[in-house]
Amino acid sequence: MSDSSSAPPPPPPPFRATVEESLSVPSFGNGSGSNIGDNASITSSTRRRWDDPPDEEPGQMPSENMTSMVFVKIMSAHHANNTTTTSTGEVKTAGMQGEVSRLVFTPRDTHVAALVPKHSNVKSFDPDESGALAVWAVKEESGRVRVAHTSYYGVRVHKGFAFRPGAVGELVVACPFYVKVKGGDGFDVRQPMVEVYDVGKRIRWSKSEVPMRAPLVMSEDGGLVAGVSSKDGSRVVVCGFGGNMKMLRVKTMVIKHTEEVTGMGFLPEGAGLVTAGRDGYVRVTDLHSGRTLKRIEIGARAACSILQVSGDGKMVVTVWGRDVVLWYLETGRVHNYNLNVVRQAEGWPLAVSKDCRYLACRTEDGFDVSDVASGAFRGDFATLGSVITAAAFSNDCTKIAVGDFDGPQERKFYYRTFNDFVNSYFSGQVDR
Repeated sequence: MSDSSSAPPPPPPPFRATVEESLSVPSFGNGSGSNIGDNASITSSTRRRWDDPPDEEPGQMPSENMTSMVFVKIMSAHHANNTTTTSTGEVKTAGMQGEVSRLVFTPRDTHVAALVPKHSNVKSFDPDESGALAVWAVKEESGRVRVAHTSYYGVRVHKGFAFRPGAVGELVVACPFYVKVKGGDGFDVRQPMVEVYDVGKRIRWSKSEVPMRAPLVMSEDGGLVAGVSSKDGSRVVVCGFGGNMKMLRVKTMVIKHTEEVTGMGFLPEGAGLVTAGRDGYVRVTDLHSGRTLKRIEIGARAACSILQVSGDGKMVVTVWGRDVVLWYLETGRVHNYNLNVVRQAEGWPLAVSKDCRYLACRTEDGFDVSDVASGAFRGDFATLGSVITAAAFSNDCTKIAVGDFDGPQERKFYYRTFNDFVNSYFSGQVDR
């Protein structure tokens, strides 16, 4: 047997030293990006462990809640329906419980219209009771907040209305409502009606027995009015103005949904009608042929509360509870997200701008505006305890109107302009 076979085995490797060595990683000094070759020497002062703290704290990361939109309050309206004058000449306002349930800018952004309770039925709990149409003229005055005068026109409205695009000074609105009539068996029945009223000239154009209810939309050219059928909520009634351009006549009916239609909008140039229903479908229907042009199915748990068609007709934005869905009609691409995932604070959707860029939400402090495409925060406004109940963007997408309910004494409407100073800065333009 050779001597090598009788040699003792080599000692075991230094376990602790080996582990410590494996935890050490080379540090490349000043981070200049210079290459270090195989023969580069690394002194003990430049050796770092993976779990060593950094030499300096990292810089502050950009906040996802960075404000890029500023709201400037320029007009407000406070009103109550019931005012009395005492024997001493003191004017008192009677308390009433009501809210601004819908806000709309007129087609030329000259007025803001709201759906408010009528004094005669302010205490009624009947969901079929008609409301009143309140209108404010929009006038900006630099240097101070203007208090607007409220105008009532005696127009009955049930849950919605639609203004017709027209000439300067023309404010034509279509308002659906119900009247109670005696049926053949002696009991009261609801008779659906649609009233067309020129608010600017205070002239009633027509009152038609059309089986239509809200939501109501008007085509871009003002020739068509579409609304949900008062007999079957899954159908949409499309009406046109008669020869005198005042009387409404039923032209066609869209029967595509299996459940109630909750949102609709016309595509520009009469290219079709977009509808959304509780059956989870969003459809584009050709009103000439009656055929479905496009459709998508939304797997949302809530009904569609907002439907907005972009001005160019290339995008449809729908809101289903907390789910926001963007449908690009040209490519068919669908993008969706949940507000609870992208938002830092809880919000309740109120309105989408006409260009489908901004989403207004009620918050626990007031309201805020975010990007529709991503849900990214843009700006907010606190209303000091008032509960925001409605919102609307102007047609030029530079202003927002919000309505609230602030106790039993008054209903308030606020009109604010917002300046996107980030975009203005990079484009070299002054704030809008």
